[in-house]
Amino acid sequence: MTPTRKKRLRRLSNGLSFAILIGIIALILLWDLMVHTTPVGHASVVWHRLAWSPERSSEGPLDEGVHVILPWDKFYTYDIRLQTFDQVYEVVSGDGLHMEITLTFRWRAVKNNITVLNRNVGLNYLETLLVPVVGSVAREVIARHEAEKLYSVERSKVQTQIYDRVVTHDYPNGIGKRTTQ
Repeated sequence: MTPTRKKRLRRLSNGLSFAILIGIIALILLWDLMVHTTPVGHASVVWHRLAWSPERSSEGPLDEGVHVILPWDKFYTYDIRLQTFDQVYEVVSGDGLHMEITLTFRWRAVKNNITVLNRNVGLNYLETLLVPVVGSVAREVIARHEAEKLYSVERSKVQTQIYDRVVTHDYPNGIGKRTTQ
């Protein structure tokens, strides 16, 4: 091998070593932005900041496991297991009595609709969508009943009416009875 060829090879190997070193450093620095884990019972959505078309701006639902994304994209994770939440609401009964009620409601985000939920409502859908809708429906239903009957005879009837009204497809709340997983 000639000395000039050895020099070129050494320069090439030095340049390649430098590029590999820079790549390793970049990978270490960007690891938290690129590698994400979707835990058991969750689904994730990737929002691409640099999407070439509006239809491709969000990708999902992504199943459980490890996902590698580009460092400038955003990764959102939603719990798709059955969840419970207690909320206190101030209501007025049909006979004008002001009272506080505590409603416990359960829900499960539908995995196939996670991308739409992420686009239209976001991660805080509990505070943005569920709590206000349930409160509004509860106030509406309780206003039709007398306070005395709410505590005794009609409690289960009121519960059923609130549930039916919240999950009806007529109500433009984005919740609805959906059984697809």
